[in-house]
Amino acid sequence: MFLFNLKTFVIVLFVTSCVFAQHRYRKKTCRKDEFRCKNGACVPLTSQCNGKADCPDGSDETFPLCRNNTCSIDEFRCTYGACIDLSLRCDEKQDCVDNSDELVPLCRNDFTDFHICEERIIEERQYSPAVDCRSLRQTCDDGQVLKEPTRCDGHVDCADGSDETVARCAEAECVPPLFRCAYGGCAHPRAACDGVRDCADGSDEMQDLCDRILPATTPKPICILPAYPENGRYTLGGNSTGAPGQMFPSVVLKYSCDPQHVIVGSNTLFCYLGQWSQDFPECSRYCTLPKHDSVEYRCSSPDDETLDPTIACEEQILDGATIYPRCRQPVYYSPVDLLPMRCENGTWDRMVTCVADCGRLGDPADPLLLGSGREARRNELPWHVAIFKGTSHEQWCSGTIIRNNVVISAAHCFWSQGRLLSPTNFVVAAGKLYRTWGHPNDSNVQISDIREIRVPDRFQGAATNYQDDISLLTLVSDLVYTQHVRPVCIDFDYEADSRQLKVFSVGKVAGWGVTEEGRFSEVLRVADMPYVSVPDCLTDIAEEYKAYITGDKFCAGYKNGIALCLRDSGGGLTFPARERGTYRHYLRGVASTAFHAGSYCSNNTITSFTHLLTHQLFVQEYLLNVNK
Repeated sequence: MFLFNLKTFVIVLFVTSCVFAQHRYRKKTCRKDEFRCKNGACVPLTSQCNGKADCPDGSDETFPLCRNNTCSIDEFRCTYGACIDLSLRCDEKQDCVDNSDELVPLCRNDFTDFHICEERIIEERQYSPAVDCRSLRQTCDDGQVLKEPTRCDGHVDCADGSDETVARCAEAECVPPLFRCAYGGCAHPRAACDGVRDCADGSDEMQDLCDRILPATTPKPICILPAYPENGRYTLGGNSTGAPGQMFPSVVLKYSCDPQHVIVGSNTLFCYLGQWSQDFPECSRYCTLPKHDSVEYRCSSPDDETLDPTIACEEQILDGATIYPRCRQPVYYSPVDLLPMRCENGTWDRMVTCVADCGRLGDPADPLLLGSGREARRNELPWHVAIFKGTSHEQWCSGTIIRNNVVISAAHCFWSQGRLLSPTNFVVAAGKLYRTWGHPNDSNVQISDIREIRVPDRFQGAATNYQDDISLLTLVSDLVYTQHVRPVCIDFDYEADSRQLKVFSVGKVAGWGVTEEGRFSEVLRVADMPYVSVPDCLTDIAEEYKAYITGDKFCAGYKNGIALCLRDSGGGLTFPARERGTYRHYLRGVASTAFHAGSYCSNNTITSFTHLLTHQLFVQEYLLNVNK
């Protein structure tokens, strides 16, 4: 059974190869100096009837094409009509495609010459002065003697057929108007294409000679198992077994692909009496659609990249397909144009990410009037967060979002009696407008516990005058960026920092601190605060507070205006910068200490801020390792 199937497979493979070869040449156009082969291939015109098959299918050396060829005196005429150099005759090499150059009597030292009479064949010895068509007898290769001289007349008279072969008839001369057969024999003048086989080899009725299409027999249709797809295979339904090339009257195939490949087409096909239900599927490599909160994708067909890229992408992107990334609006953006991504051999030719649309002030809708008469907006500073004590839910400090899982605040908010407090004592609330925990009008709040609190190693609180008063909080739950929750921008560019922290520059800061009347503000207040130079700051504050202006601090505020108060610590002071037509706020300082008497606020005061730039190494190292 195995041998039979193997033979069948070889035959099918051979036939398939021939069909593919013909298909490859069929549409080819030949030049004027070329001969078009029957299968569509092109060869030089000089290749016709030269004894050598130059066409892949041998159609340049056929009897119908070459039969009327005229050879020169120094050429040998092959029995089917081709002309070769006379010196090639009897050189023990095949120079005619029918080998007639090596089968003529001369090559056997047989010097008998043949002449063909119009009525019959006669034989004479070479150099004989006369020919007597009636007196000659002929012998066959097996010794049979023919009574009549009928050799090379188109009809087989010898029992072994030797009287009508190229060896006997190669140099026979057919006296016009006799028809010369392909093997050299002679038939009556009207033999060509008369519907009767007059030549022993049937060359007088050849399809090409007569330009007739013979009716083809219709084989019984069968289903031949195809080759396995590259990077895949199939199994037969119904617990049958089989391999490519085997034949069935009907069959069901179930396709599967290797890992990292996906089926293109149907994974189940059936065949009945040679008819397949669908085209055979392929196994294509694929790329997995990258997942990132900042990016969304649109797709085009792998066969037509000019399609409008509005198709939603599947999880698996076929090899060769292009996807079009774009930043997820309105909370992400890219400072550069995003180029299309192409799946090539299972990998993306590039990866893209967008950055959070940092530092943009919130939607100006829903204005609220504070007690001071200043208008505040619901999500004016969407990076501002409230920090609550865990169990009592008492608003304790403020902070600023710099990543979706990192908040920056003041170190002293989490310091007591010379040690750092546990992160389990605190909770972060982003997107809050109202100070009260669980306020019914806070519909966009995101809550997260704190996984870790990190402060500089040298921070010792009041013992070191709040030097290094900065902290980084890692959240347990990642924040989801929305219109109401998004990060502030940060950088550590010295020139940009210097441009913003100069006299007359005004930043923004927010808080729920104690008012001058001694009450906590229920609604978040946003204040515009001007930068104050260190010399002016030291001049304007009381002597007992000057020690708190350490090397990592700068000052901001008014002597007779708004000030930060108790519970406003840790809030961020930001300054705007224009970037590609958009104003973005950059964090420059973290609220540390306010210099006022007693426990209430005084608008006759200045606030000190921990300068972010002086803690570049602390912040960058932490951000580099926070997700490892």
